[in-house]
Amino acid sequence: MYANSAASTGRSRRPGAPARTAAASLLIAGLLALSGPAAFAHDDEGSERAFDLVRQGIAYLVTRPHDSMDIEDKINDSLEAKDTSHVDLAYVRKAQQAFKSGDLTATRVLLERSIGARLATTPADPVPINSPLPITGAETGTLVVADPLHGRGPLHAGDWGLLGVSAAVGAAGVVLAIRVRPHDTHGGGTS
Repeated sequence: MYANSAASTGRSRRPGAPARTAAASLLIAGLLALSGPAAFAHDDEGSERAFDLVRQGIAYLVTRPHDSMDIEDKINDSLEAKDTSHVDLAYVRKAQQAFKSGDLTATRVLLERSIGARLATTPADPVPINSPLPITGAETGTLVVADPLHGRGPLHAGDWGLLGVSAAVGAAGVVLAIRVRPHDTHGGGTS
């Protein structure tokens, strides 16, 4: 009374189809895991607010201290911005002079002071700094940029070995799942 669905539709199962599908899936998963996401930056999108430009300058000082052209551009742009609210331009001018003299630490401190940024050093909740703008979207709500954390570095021989063993165990699991699976009995059911 009940027939195998593959037999009733006239399609036959090829013996190697599941193995090829599993192999293709593993290959695609491996390629996706090894390819890193591409990051695209849009530096051309300027801001008219000195507050944002100062924060971007601080971020460049922390993450790319040797990129003097971008840092200098952000400092100059913040001095020429239309909206200078929440920024003390006197500190920005001092930061510009410190940057020209090559003192990156003083430049960063002066830029942070220009927007009222400071680290909270007490266990109490930090108070609002110079009435910062409301937090929206992906903004963190802080004006302080912490120093970058150093990563562990490139993969070493032990890391690559562990990765290879993990891939081999995963492949062996797929092969065993395909080989040890129960076989269809093609119409051997009872009514």
